[in-house]
Amino acid sequence: MSLNHREIDLVLSELDLEGCQIQRIVQPAYDTLILSLYKSGASLDLLICLAHGACRIHSTAIPVPKSEKPLRFAELLRSRIRNGRVESVRQLGTERIVRIDVKAADRDEEASSESSGERRYVNYRLYARLWSGAANIILTDEQGQIIDALARKPKRGEVAGGVYNPEDSLPP
Repeated sequence: MSLNHREIDLVLSELDLEGCQIQRIVQPAYDTLILSLYKSGASLDLLICLAHGACRIHSTAIPVPKSEKPLRFAELLRSRIRNGRVESVRQLGTERIVRIDVKAADRDEEASSESSGERRYVNYRLYARLWSGAANIILTDEQGQIIDALARKPKRGEVAGGVYNPEDSLPP
């Protein structure tokens, strides 16, 4: 059974995710993503599931098997947000959309910064839309430009290069 907006709020209020470092990203199935987080000597696995009729986000203690072959979206997330820090996590109004703000080292500047000693950071937004019929996970930059989506949906504009700003459609 999918979570409603009140249950999502409750789950997020019980998890202390701000300031966590993203240490590992696993996509055991096409509709499931696990973020292994670490903060203050404690680790937590955050499960985001988009399965039809079972959309949810919560912590899990069940060991997660790796996929036999690397899946595209998990590889993208590893290259962009692994070792990044969770700046904030919130549900957008009463929508079942969770926004995770992540600050990570700029992968394009990583090689050049090693010699100068200065590191540049990039802010990303990871949206988990937990709508059973139209669930998706979308990675954007801080302006809302889509870097990629777990499920590419051209009819909805959810492809790389598109724009995703669900906050713009929320009531004031």
